[in-house]
Amino acid sequence: MAIARIHNQGIAERIPTFATQPRTPAQVVAQLAQKGDRFPTVVIELGGEVIAWASVGVYRETPWYAGIGEHSVYSDQDFRGRGAGLAALDALCAACVEQGFWKLVSRIFPENTASLALHERAGFRVVGTYHRHSKLDGQWRDCVIVEKLIGGRGGHMRPLPTSLRPLAAELIGTFALVFAGTGAVIIDATTGGGVGHIGVGLTSGLVIMVMIYAVGHVSGAHFNPAVTLGFAVGRHFPWRVVPRYWAAQLVGGLAASLLLRSMFGNVANLGATLPYGSAAQSFVLEAVLTFVLMFVITSVATDVRAVSQAAAIAIGGTIGLEALFAGPISGASMNPARSLAPALVSWTWDAQWLYVAGPMLGAVAGVLAYQLVRGETEGSDVESVPTSAD
Repeated sequence: MAIARIHNQGIAERIPTFATQPRTPAQVVAQLAQKGDRFPTVVIELGGEVIAWASVGVYRETPWYAGIGEHSVYSDQDFRGRGAGLAALDALCAACVEQGFWKLVSRIFPENTASLALHERAGFRVVGTYHRHSKLDGQWRDCVIVEKLIGGRGGHMRPLPTSLRPLAAELIGTFALVFAGTGAVIIDATTGGGVGHIGVGLTSGLVIMVMIYAVGHVSGAHFNPAVTLGFAVGRHFPWRVVPRYWAAQLVGGLAASLLLRSMFGNVANLGATLPYGSAAQSFVLEAVLTFVLMFVITSVATDVRAVSQAAAIAIGGTIGLEALFAGPISGASMNPARSLAPALVSWTWDAQWLYVAGPMLGAVAGVLAYQLVRGETEGSDVESVPTSAD
């Protein structure tokens, strides 16, 4: 029987289960018969051959836990990594919903990273760890507890993998920044000054503030390639994740500019930043503005002595302040994604280099300056922003 064969592979590996004795097909048949229709078992077949299975059993005998099932999932070792286990888990969740279950739980060895990743893809979450739960081959083993709510609205909603969540947060945050910041410029031009310079400046600061509160705990709320570069130079962010953050930020900005163009047309160059005076003047201004911004960000985001709860207010306030006094000259971009997105969509390329080089230079100088003021040493490597995009 295929279920017994696949289960015995797991027993031999000493990774999926505490069981140590192989099971016979007769034992499996007897166990399935004992479970009855109340506790489903599903199989995934390929060419008529079972390549994965999943089953649910009793969680507790007490009636108030009747809707909670404890499950197992096994894949044939020759078909792992090909989606069979995920298909088995999805099918089991659907079958359990039909039987009136509202939650599935399981215990997984921490060493079984493949199973933990599989359950994450299937929408399960880790809720804790049982330490020294039992012995396997004379050694104490811990168990990670995972659970998933099933049935009802959103019962099968599958969250993004951990590695993609910060990227999605950066994309959405940068989209909001560009949509609101450049949108204010477009609407001001469309309405003949209905927003005003003060309104444009406040919009830029406020949208950053609210998005930091919204997703700062997910991605670190960079929303700005210059900020990401500054954090990496200051050893607060891994270099290997920098290109992914930059890509997410640019995609978010482009999506906002494309949406604005579809709504308003190519009004005011879609809010693209352009120097009022010379390019050199705006370059220096953008570098200094971003220097101050990055100095503030590094303080409130990486120094435990700072009032971190007010980080969004401090950062949003800095952006709003700088936009109010410097906006008429350089546009007060301080953000290559905010400038490049409308420039690309409106095809406005006048002096756009300064909106990349100026903020990048200013961000690096800002983070290094704060390290001098703070007194960091080379050994004080701290990653104080989420790096789960790794």
